[in-house]
Amino acid sequence: MKIKFVIMLLAFYTTIIAQQISPQIFGSIGIANNNSLTGVGAAIKIEYDLTSLPIAFRGGIFFSSAEFNPEQIYLATRSFIFKSLEADILYLPMSGMMQPYGGLGMGFTFTEFSSSGNTAYYGNNYIFKVDPSNSLNLSIIIGSKIAAEKTVSFSLEVQYSFIPLKYQVTLKDINDITKTFSERLSFTKVFLSLGLNIKI
Repeated sequence: MKIKFVIMLLAFYTTIIAQQISPQIFGSIGIANNNSLTGVGAAIKIEYDLTSLPIAFRGGIFFSSAEFNPEQIYLATRSFIFKSLEADILYLPMSGMMQPYGGLGMGFTFTEFSSSGNTAYYGNNYIFKVDPSNSLNLSIIIGSKIAAEKTVSFSLEVQYSFIPLKYQVTLKDINDITKTFSERLSFTKVFLSLGLNIKI
């Protein structure tokens, strides 16, 4: 009886952990909105598919860059670079030549700002410096895989990302007197991505 129980347990365990690993490369376009202008992005990820369940886990690095929208008073002459460590959980309801999926992602974003070189003013002061903080990010993901060969497929994906961006602004007046304060921006961006997947 004990041997039978152990065999059944091993069989169940083997079924649950049956998996496929797929390295992935993505190229992305970030759609313009009231936060930022059109930008570009790229990602390197690894997907871990549970073949016995319609679930996949994915992790990797995502890079994106764009100029801020001129409507953003303190950021009008600046652009951003996001470097994000991301982890996603995906639900794949069906298999076949086309495999739609949806999921949620969370990560940590390292943020850098760069200036165009043009001086930006706020009232009688000019914006001397803007320092961003790193922050968590959340994503909603919808996409579909399209099989090309047994081990190769392409992904078309839409990702809506939310980053609660915090930054410090330093203003200077004509007498070089500085004033520093903190600002927040509920940064959102929609990315349209094309990916290449290779099953191992």
